[in-house]
Amino acid sequence: MDVKNEIMGLIHKKGRTLTNVCKQVSIVNNNPKFTQKRISSKFYQKTVRFDEIQLILKELGYKIEFVELKPID
Repeated sequence: MDVKNEIMGLIHKKGRTLTNVCKQVSIVNNNPKFTQKRISSKFYQKTVRFDEIQLILKELGYKIEFVELKPID
């Protein structure tokens, strides 16, 4: 699974842009370093952190949920 493509798909599904989402996350969390340029770079370098993904998803109205797989008999 490619995190960047998954996140970008959700952003486009909501009719938003990464710039718009990052700007709003930056405002809500009072974090001027949360920019589109920085997040795009992290996607490219595959260094985006779990908490950054959570902030983006929260802005889009999603959350990450861990579901235990049932063992195969």
